[in-house]
Amino acid sequence: MTLQVGIVANDGIVIASDTLANRSPRFNLELRAIQQFFGTSKLRVSADGKVVVTCARDMIQANRLAEALIAGLSPEFWQSPGQKMQEIVMSEVNRQEQWREAECLIALSEPTPSLYLVQCFKETEETVCLPITNYIFAGNCHNGSTFWAMRYCDSLAPEFKQIETLIPIAAQIVVDGHALNSGAISGLEIAVCDGSGVRRFTEAENKKQYANALKRSDKIKSVLFPKRRTQNSENG
Repeated sequence: MTLQVGIVANDGIVIASDTLANRSPRFNLELRAIQQFFGTSKLRVSADGKVVVTCARDMIQANRLAEALIAGLSPEFWQSPGQKMQEIVMSEVNRQEQWREAECLIALSEPTPSLYLVQCFKETEETVCLPITNYIFAGNCHNGSTFWAMRYCDSLAPEFKQIETLIPIAAQIVVDGHALNSGAISGLEIAVCDGSGVRRFTEAENKKQYANALKRSDKIKSVLFPKRRTQNSENG
């Protein structure tokens, strides 16, 4: 399971993802007991630092798809990349003997920062490649923590729709996602994309954002459930 969010700001794109993945021999039921959970990055950044792609659903196929998207999305396609993305996805699906499912968020820094969703599932032969104008989730998109984006992102005044002011809400979605689905969502990594390129947060920066999100959760709890003063404290 994965939880990722991409948010479109006035000056770029904010992407946040959890870092928990699992691996099991899917086609050998006798070996399923050796399923392992581990922390790993689910973000892939192009060598020129202009494209970032997230990986969700089947991590093996999502990683292959992310690598194919980065390799195939050369600068001549950045102006209108939708059709090229579709071609890359279908080529990758057709190369696989058995396609399962993959989901990616793609952020491009040029010619202006833009965000896209790519989905391809085993239940249908159709693929989805959509430009995103506000926010989008990948992976566990029904997690209750997605409320934060739905509640606030569309109603923000323009001065608040900046990368720096949207980073906390993106982090909050992933961190609270862990509270609601702790067995499948954990960790935090953030990347931002603006006209200068993609910047991945350092491990220290990610830890700071995680800690700040926990503090905000505690503050929200204290507002909803304020401590009542005891009679002794009132008299004393």
